[in-house]
Amino acid sequence: GTLVWNLDFNQYPWGSYGVPARLDTGTDSIVVSHDLFERLVSQLVDGQCVLNSMKSIDCPCSPLEIDAIFPWISISFETADTQRFLGFDTGADTRACIPPSAYVKPSDKEGMCSVAIVDGGSYQRFFGRLGIVLGVPFFRAVSVGVDVERHRISIKNEQVSKFSVP
Repeated sequence: GTLVWNLDFNQYPWGSYGVPARLDTGTDSIVVSHDLFERLVSQLVDGQCVLNSMKSIDCPCSPLEIDAIFPWISISFETADTQRFLGFDTGADTRACIPPSAYVKPSDKEGMCSVAIVDGGSYQRFFGRLGIVLGVPFFRAVSVGVDVERHRISIKNEQVSKFSVP
């Protein structure tokens, strides 16, 4: 589809290596910093979304429209093969794509959907840098493998249909 919104952390002086991400199967949302959350909310469903009591958002929609009105989330991870030269990298990265059906669910409120992206506040940081927690919505969309001996993680997009995501 078309690009709805983009944030490249490499544009920031502190972001030349991107942002750290914590993979957490015990977190039911994608947790982002307050600034990133505010920018994202303004882009969803023409800015009609509202903050709920869980520090997440509810947006107007019908369950049948979720895949049509919400964007896919694409996250680029730099791989161990990436080389840096004069501040530029070689582009050895892999992308994880999260479909709307993995992070948007019908709400208890009539005509609303709950978006599993949460405001982590101003201090959502790891190693002193802005960070993101990739919770259950991420794991609904990708397979993650861990090689403990080599300290490596592998990420593979899975073929997702609206029937395969609970």
